[in-house]
Amino acid sequence: MKLIEGGIKIEEITFRTECAAEAIKLAVKEFPKMEIGAGKVINITQCKKAIESGAKFIVSPRFSENVAIICKERIFKY
Repeated sequence: MKLIEGGIKIEEITFRTECAAEAIKLAVKEFPKMEIGAGKVINITQCKKAIESGAKFIVSPRFSENVAIICKERIFKY
């Protein structure tokens, strides 16, 4: 993949379409050396779906305490 060859190892897939979760699953499978995340996540339903699909990070256009809690519990396991 050209991104990896260029030194980019992070990719964000936006959660604006119905196929976002499937796209994340596919990207995680096809590009295991990349950190795949979900963008435009606006609620806990999307957040949970993204994480269950393999997203390693979540980007949101605004702060949501509930999304932050889910991320802390499921992504950032201290």
